[in-house]
Amino acid sequence: MGKIQLDNIEFSYSGHFKPVFQDVNLILDTDWKLGLIGRNGRGKTTLLNLLHGAIKVDKGHIYKEAETEMFPYDYSKTYTNTLDLIKDNIGPYFDIETKMEEMLAIGTEDAYMKYADLIAVYNDLDGYELEANINKELNLMQMPHDILERDFNTLSGGEKTKALIIALFLRKNYFLLLDEPTNHLDSEGRDILAKYLSRKKGFIVVSHDQSFLDETIDHVLSINKGNIQVEKGTFSSWNTNRLMIESYELRKKERIENEVRDLEKSAKQSRMFSHNKESEKKGAGDKGFVGARAARLMKRAKNIERRRSEQLEEKKSLLKNYEHIPRLIVKQDEPKTKALIRINNLSYTVGDRSLISNMNLIINRGDRVWIKGKNGSGKSTLLNIIGGRVNDYLGYVKIQNEIIIAESYQNAVCTQGYLNDHLAPLNIDMAVFRNILSYFNMYEEYFERPLETFSQGELKKIDIAKALSIQNHLIILDEPLNYMDMFFRIQLEKAILHYELTVVFVEHDIAFGEALATKIIEL
Repeated sequence: MGKIQLDNIEFSYSGHFKPVFQDVNLILDTDWKLGLIGRNGRGKTTLLNLLHGAIKVDKGHIYKEAETEMFPYDYSKTYTNTLDLIKDNIGPYFDIETKMEEMLAIGTEDAYMKYADLIAVYNDLDGYELEANINKELNLMQMPHDILERDFNTLSGGEKTKALIIALFLRKNYFLLLDEPTNHLDSEGRDILAKYLSRKKGFIVVSHDQSFLDETIDHVLSINKGNIQVEKGTFSSWNTNRLMIESYELRKKERIENEVRDLEKSAKQSRMFSHNKESEKKGAGDKGFVGARAARLMKRAKNIERRRSEQLEEKKSLLKNYEHIPRLIVKQDEPKTKALIRINNLSYTVGDRSLISNMNLIINRGDRVWIKGKNGSGKSTLLNIIGGRVNDYLGYVKIQNEIIIAESYQNAVCTQGYLNDHLAPLNIDMAVFRNILSYFNMYEEYFERPLETFSQGELKKIDIAKALSIQNHLIILDEPLNYMDMFFRIQLEKAILHYELTVVFVEHDIAFGEALATKIIEL
């Protein structure tokens, strides 16, 4: 059991006056299973990078009694099979095995001596048990063992994620930092990964999936509006406490706002009184008694005003963690016809594999169509067909005349440069766009920052805000909750339901899909 300690750390990105962290003090146990929670832009990925040492603190110190590793991580070597990649990402096993083979091929006495030394090193690293341990982890991840002999580049995204995470957990004495490992995993893959992590310890995981976190973690590390806190429990227990605290903060907010108004009113009256007494003093002439009395009263009034000003600032500072989540306001045009899109006998194949077979679907005004399926089942392909970007299909897809479709893609489109550079060529109502961004807790400063400094969640919010700002009759959302914080999820779900938006969406979060869907397409 080890500790990771943060002592008075501060961090800001170069060129930005607003610090990401100030005076942060934390002690983390390396046996904990931590879920990292916080709004987009609050610094979740930044905190992971600081813990890992990928970026350095501006002030303070981070003490670690265990090595750390990040997911996702870069690997530079190419491999003919997955087993070699996993071994190399656990430790120097693959290199040692290669050198052992080289020494045997050389066959000299000196080579045999080096070979014996390599065996000793390999044995000390438990190299002869490694493949058995890898196979045990494959069983836990519900992956077939023959995957080890396949080219890693031919694996699906979910299979790659699982293989790389297996490699991390087979490292010894490492504390793991898992940044959104559920992104792009289908619901079955998320369930398998959750069960796998529930058997492990010694990690921090960032995820927007509430069910996943409930099964996985035993502590919550929350980056709040005014501080960073650690709390024992699951996401649900943390959220219950959060709602209780926010209810208390809201009642306190209302009380303090009333007190602030009273103090400001009293301060205004004091200023008027001081002004009147000052005038009285100046008009007193040689009436020394009246002038002295006015001066004393004015001094007393100024002292009262000063104390009230101090009280006012103190009251305003008390609501450090109250989170105001504004209701997202969006508009969608009313189409002239009830049926927007008609699909008859739609089929689509890739090579000899059929992704879509004889599909029939009518998308009507007000429909919320949830497209479900495993990774690689053709969900994004169907969205591309509906969006008009894929045409080599069989069957009939009819989009009614004058129907405008707005889309948010799986991965953010705008990732470099400045926001205005990307918005200028688009037919976007900028007032609506800026307003929607403000609902997402993103303000004018984001127009002055390079997109390279944005978090993945902030980039995705921009992409969704663009779709919501375009005049449309139908919105296509491809995995809208990827990289998103819990507050965004609440906003988007409530807005779609409240305004009865017509949407077609792909999302692996079961709770979100079940809350919204009026029609379900299973691929």
